Amino acid sequence: MMLLIDVGNSRIKWAWASGGRLGAQRSQAHSGTAGRDWLEAVKRTGGPAQRILISNVGGANMAASLAELLLSGLGQRP
Repeated sequence: MMLLIDVGNSRIKWAWASGGRLGAQRSQAHSGTAGRDWLEAVKRTGGPAQRILISNVGGANMAASLAELLLSGLGQRP
């Protein structure tokens, strides 16, 4: 499965895609970083991730926290 992540200025959205089909889109508010509660929500909605793609306008802190969280929680780098 592929994990697609779209980080905006105040919300982080994600969806899982498999076999050319996009699953339900989910979203959660953020305050500049991604947290464990977000990661747990992602894990509950799909997986395992074979590939992770991110679009991020949330800034460098968000990019760093996402990369660290995804590596530690899913074993994948975006």
